[in-house]
Amino acid sequence: MSLAESLAWLGAFFAALVIVALIVVWRGRRRGSRTIALNVTLTASSWLIACALLAIVLGTVTSIASDVISFPTELLSWDAASELPCEPAQADRTTPTLTCVVPESAHVTIDGAPLGLRTLLAIGEALTLVAITAPLAAIAVMASRFKAGTPFAPGVVRALYISAGVILVAGISGELLTGIGRVLAVEASLPAESTLVPHGIQLTVPFLPIGGAILCAALASIIQHGAKLQRDTEGLV
Repeated sequence: MSLAESLAWLGAFFAALVIVALIVVWRGRRRGSRTIALNVTLTASSWLIACALLAIVLGTVTSIASDVISFPTELLSWDAASELPCEPAQADRTTPTLTCVVPESAHVTIDGAPLGLRTLLAIGEALTLVAITAPLAAIAVMASRFKAGTPFAPGVVRALYISAGVILVAGISGELLTGIGRVLAVEASLPAESTLVPHGIQLTVPFLPIGGAILCAALASIIQHGAKLQRDTEGLV
């Protein structure tokens, strides 16, 4: 897919979100609603959750059903392009010059991948999407509770804590399973004496799921504290 096509798809996606938001705002103003922002948040998060769930189902079925897998190899270390060494930067260059090609930036396609590897990759990708969807579910719960006038309801705190756990576990395990599956797929598709066989894998613990989990847990703690203050205040009245 070219850059123009990718930008066109992104533009279409954001245009659809804007159209949905404008429809919700128009309906809210027509009905005299005082929770237009919450309506937009709830509608947008619900649509995104539906799209994410559809992507998880279709992606998993497609990955398992097809024996062809394709993925970038930024997690692998190999010498596929060692004949193009990186040159040191020169300050006197006035025109763009290609000075370095990183082998790990390759993109591989493997035909005839076994079912076990396809399933492993499908699970890893599905877990990553689940980790991305979890905060949207928490946002939807919060928006619905805020609309109902119960922002400190126990369900909000519970949803945030559950989202924190899902983001942490699914985010880290999805990243690790995807990396391991890609390495095993490349190794299984090449003879041992091939020069293209990766000589290493760069598996790291992703910080984004950890940060997202901490953020959700902190927000849950704040709302839980707010609920306690509300109960204490009501007890004094």
